[in-house]
Amino acid sequence: MVNSFHHQGVARVASGFSVTATTSEGLVEAIEVDDPGQWIVGVQGHPEVMDQGEGSPMGRLFKAFVAVAAR
Repeated sequence: MVNSFHHQGVARVASGFSVTATTSEGLVEAIEVDDPGQWIVGVQGHPEVMDQGEGSPMGRLFKAFVAVAAR
């Protein structure tokens, strides 16, 4: 579960993507591509204001982003 400071949301997730984070109300906040050969992540929440410690979900997201960007 993630924080949410907006009212927009994904009504329908495209084929080939999965929902990976929602608010307590069920609003989609993150999606990821199902193809393990690609790294495509869509985040709609505000990860910059969440806990970004090493083991936190946002910390893992940022670490993965940096690793992919470094390739």
